[in-house]
Amino acid sequence: MPIYDFLKSIRQTLNNILDDILNLKNIEKYLVAGFAIVFAVLGLFGDIIPDDYKVSVGLAALGLLVFSTSQRERDKPIERLLNRRKDLPALTESIKNTTELWIYAPSATNFLEDANLSLIEEHILSNKKGHFRVIIQNPDEHEAVNILIKHLDEGITRQNNQPMPEAIAKTKLRLEKLGKREHHGKLSYGFLNYGLGFSLVVFNPNRHDGYIILEIHGFQNEYTHDRMHLRIERQESEIWFDYWIKQMDFIWEKAVNRYQNK
Repeated sequence: MPIYDFLKSIRQTLNNILDDILNLKNIEKYLVAGFAIVFAVLGLFGDIIPDDYKVSVGLAALGLLVFSTSQRERDKPIERLLNRRKDLPALTESIKNTTELWIYAPSATNFLEDANLSLIEEHILSNKKGHFRVIIQNPDEHEAVNILIKHLDEGITRQNNQPMPEAIAKTKLRLEKLGKREHHGKLSYGFLNYGLGFSLVVFNPNRHDGYIILEIHGFQNEYTHDRMHLRIERQESEIWFDYWIKQMDFIWEKAVNRYQNK
């Protein structure tokens, strides 16, 4: 319904603004917007504010915007967007600040280690608003798995000390065990019939501070941690953030043998 979507959009915007203010983000933008609204409202009642004040505040606002833009340009070299895995924050630390976590990867075995799973249960699946979603390669599609072996395993020799089929089987078993436990949050997982040449991890897809890690597999890399990883934050590029969220939705729609807890 259009009205419902409109109200939902307004609510999300207000939540985003509140999150920014509480986390001291984009403060200069809100100051400029606030002054503009105040001046506009006061302007309805005549020339209450002297012109000298208007000019001073206008110049100050312009200075804040210029300063903010120059800071972003200095603070965002390409190395901040393109990383090796070891240059990214530890997954264990990221999980602690995450309500929803979505993962697509051929086996996801590097993500679903015991330490990470314990944190996921503690911080995400114990939360009524939490959602943990995983999509991995369908082990029953043997031709697709063989392609992954040629693509990935023959460069690395072993994926996390396991050949690809064993890594997929291990993750599948872990997900099935996780599905047998009761959680306050939402658990969903499924299997894709073909590999895509990348892995995708989405942190907080429905929050203003959400971000994604896109891992490009390359071809027969000797070490998985040397692959190129792109970090895209919603606040930095909402267009590309939304693009990958929709891609994740499409991947989920194409997944087979899907499971969702009640």
